[in-house]
Amino acid sequence: MNEEWPRVPTPLSSDATARQLVKAYEQLFGRRPTRPLAELLLAQIWVENSRGASIIQHNWGNLTPGSTWKGPIWRPPWYDPPPDASPRILRLHGLMLEGKEPSAFRAYPDHDAGAAAYLRVVHGERYRPLLAAGERGDVVAFAEAIRDTGYCPRCEPRSTAHTLAQLRDDIRASGAFAELGGAGAGGDDVTLPLVLLGVRLLADRW
Repeated sequence: MNEEWPRVPTPLSSDATARQLVKAYEQLFGRRPTRPLAELLLAQIWVENSRGASIIQHNWGNLTPGSTWKGPIWRPPWYDPPPDASPRILRLHGLMLEGKEPSAFRAYPDHDAGAAAYLRVVHGERYRPLLAAGERGDVVAFAEAIRDTGYCPRCEPRSTAHTLAQLRDDIRASGAFAELGGAGAGGDDVTLPLVLLGVRLLADRW
């Protein structure tokens, strides 16, 4: 039985999330990420947690527990909704009962652990197409890989790509990863309307 932690917000500023991403990447893999990959990974993280503002229990990527997860978990608001819950929460509860939305998410003790866990997941063999697209800075292929690898099976790639493109451009304009190499490869290979469509990337990762 997994220990259940309360649904406590653990926000992190946009700048701090970017710095933590590079730090965790270097600690795990012995090198810093390329700029195109860092931009798209951070864009995906931002989609998951509202630019760092809605991280819960240090879970950067809203990673869900699989059958082998022995660590703590937290429950989403649709897990056991009250009768007067909003239509959205009741709809998500119904989808959860159908196995289409998660019933729990992993909890981590701090942002170091949360960042490392996210990076380990996306560097698994299952997500190689996602990382390959990220290294190229190919937003469209990255969005397609999010769906095709099962990271978010119900995410429509075109909408996801629109959202990621805007966030990637915001990240680039901020200069968050200006010191990283590899900025030219595919970084500007797609022109998309800058419309934030609020795509949620929730899936059973493992």
